[in-house]
Amino acid sequence: MRVPVKGVFALRGHPLLKESDGPYQGWLVFENVIDSNRTVTEYIGESRATKNFKEPYDIKDGPFLPQATGSATAEFAFEGLQIEPRAWIDNWIVRAGSFELVIDSGEPVESFDLG
Repeated sequence: MRVPVKGVFALRGHPLLKESDGPYQGWLVFENVIDSNRTVTEYIGESRATKNFKEPYDIKDGPFLPQATGSATAEFAFEGLQIEPRAWIDNWIVRAGSFELVIDSGEPVESFDLG
């Protein structure tokens, strides 16, 4: 599963800080995804500064290809602003065998591989 991202900032201890703290754009790349679930709370109006929101709803991505029994997986958690529709994404949990952040240069800068 590949998810485009932009406006990513590096936190203390991340290898990207050697270059700058951001913002970066690129891809969240997951391999051997078991499941992906998130809560979406859409903004009402044009500005993300508004305090008016629609009722939150859950999204379950997939289906994903079945994984081999006994394959190692980990949970990866995210939150942030979604552009279309404009919404706050919360409690996004992806269970997968590996994850890496690939910035637009095409170079993976952080990976987590359980295999």
